[in-house]
Amino acid sequence: MSVQTVEYVALKLKPGLNASTGEGKAVLEEGAPVVASQKGCNAVYYGTRIENPDIVHMIVDWENIEAHNAFIESSIYKPFLAKMAGILASEPKPFHVTIPSTHPISRPLSAPVTEVLETYFEPTYDRSVFDSKFAQMIAVFGEVGGDTSLYAAGWGVEEHRHEALAAEGEKDGPAAYFSALVGWDSVEHHVNFMQKDELAKVMPILAGEFKTAAAYHVSFKKYEP
Repeated sequence: MSVQTVEYVALKLKPGLNASTGEGKAVLEEGAPVVASQKGCNAVYYGTRIENPDIVHMIVDWENIEAHNAFIESSIYKPFLAKMAGILASEPKPFHVTIPSTHPISRPLSAPVTEVLETYFEPTYDRSVFDSKFAQMIAVFGEVGGDTSLYAAGWGVEEHRHEALAAEGEKDGPAAYFSALVGWDSVEHHVNFMQKDELAKVMPILAGEFKTAAAYHVSFKKYEP
């Protein structure tokens, strides 16, 4: 099965900075074309988290992980990272998600608002079980008027860590990670749609599978030369 190799990275901005004005805006606008110009980079999207404007999310569509690693190992990466670090409150921790090419990430990321759903599982969890139940939820989503072309979802490549998976005495523990991107007209559109009775019945089927989950909204824009 053909897949998209997608880099996720959350950029926590220093206090007083934002992505729409001043230094924060300038550095992000300088950084996006650097990434986009790399061999094997198909597209770069970035935007502010609506619920927390101090966080900027960048999503990069790579041909494969090797292309991303080649950028990291290149001579321009350290200067690029140093420039980005000047506006960041903490070190970014990028990771990868593989998403079936049958659902291009360009569709949800081009919507006015993108819901980003993040779910965490036991590291040995049988992913096929959740894949099946997620497909059931998407089917119901379509039956009640949702646009099934506006979602893309897949599993994380790297092992994650989360406090919900922590053993006694530990601050966190290993976790498997699944993410879904869903396009909406607005946050209100998402909230109102999810109140449909049919979806209220199917969502607990998913919730019983993962250890914890979080969702937020981002207004992404695609870097265009």
